Order: sequence, then C-alpha cells, then structure tokens
Amino acid sequence: DVCIDGDALLTVSITGGSGTITYQWESSADGTTWSPIAGATNSTYDAPTDVAGTTYYRVVIAAAAGGCESTTSDEAVVTVQEDIAITAQPTDDSICSGGTSSLSVASSGGAGIISYQWQQADNASGPFTDITGATDAVYNTPNLTSTTYYQVVISAGASGCDPVTSAVAEVEVIDDLEITAQPADDEICQGGTSTLSIAVTGGSGTVGYQWQIAASETGPWND
Repeated sequence: DVCIDGDALLTVSITGGSGTITYQWESSADGTTWSPIAGATNSTYDAPTDVAGTTYYRVVIAAAAGGCESTTSDEAVVTVQEDIAITAQPTDDSICSGGTSSLSVASSGGAGIISYQWQQADNASGPFTDITGATDAVYNTPNLTSTTYYQVVISAGASGCDPVTSAVAEVEVIDDLEITAQPADDEICQGGTSTLSIAVTGGSGTVGYQWQIAASETGPWND
C-alpha cells in the first residue's frame, strides 16, 4: 500500500528465452478483466498513484525466437490510500493542580504502520518538544501543576504518506477550591429558621456542595 503520489515501482525478472525479450504490462480494476497499458513495455513499470483505489497489475513476457512461448507474471496489487486526515482532535481540559488529563486523537487514511508522537509546550505557539514514550493515540498526562499545551504528530510508514499535526489542546491547571466566605453563626428563637451561605473560588468542573449537621462542634457530622 502507498499514499497518494507515493512510489509504486513494479519490477519483473526472468530467465530463459531467446532473441528479443518484450514486456507488456497490463492492468485490471477487478483482477479479472485485463487491458494492456500503453507504453508500458519495460521490465519495470511505475504505477500511477495520483488517485485513491486498488488496481491489479501483471506483465506478459515474450521472446522473439522460434518456439519460445510467452509467459504471464503473477498479479501485483497496488492499493493507493488517502493521506492521513485527523477525524477527532485532542480537546481542551481543565484540571486542579496535581491532577491528570487524558488526551486522544483519531485519524483516517494513511498506509503502512501508523505512528503517533505527542508533544508539549508551555505556550500555545510553542516551541513543542517530543514526549518520550508518548507514542499511542491516547496520552495520559503526568500530574500537572501548571497549564500545559499538547499536540500530536501522526505519521504513516508507506511511500508518499505525509505526516499531519493535530490542533493544540490546552490543559488548564486551576487552583484548588478555596473558601472565600465562611457560613456565619446565627441565633434564632425556637421554631425559627436560618439561612447559611458559603462562597468559593478555584476548582474545576462542576462544584458540588453537601451541607452537614451535628449536635456539637466536635460532631459526629451527618449529611
């Protein structure tokens, strides 16, 4: 397999025969119906790879001397794949200091071995440096204490496959929760009610609250 505009050079070698040896390459869309390729009369043929798809090739070899029968090679299959395209980009995330994030990417196209190399930077504009061992479609960050930016370079091993770089994903590190306004003491008459409130800063994701009650300051406390 190759990517579009990759190299698909087909070759054949022979023994025997006498007189002038001639070659005629043939192509087929289904491996059944064959057509000669105009001008393809050498022992090598550079198959076109400008359009994605699968084409079958073979070569008929003949010798001019009397009694020499022609022979036909085995089929060679050339599959041309589209270049790599990213179908799901890594996405931004927000975590608290010391937390981790899981980044992922998905792609289509390419031929040969598909490889991944995640990179990181302190700024969205880079410079980005390779992360040792981060060579899968999913990357789990270490515990982070500062905002970090990530991207991944995807490569395909076959001829003509150009690498592609993902969008940059920001993993924002947010300060841990901090209470900025504590609930205040109150006095009420028997049968009255009191309104308690609290204010916080920091944290990441949905902030949840669970009020608790106790008969004394030392507890036990119950939701």
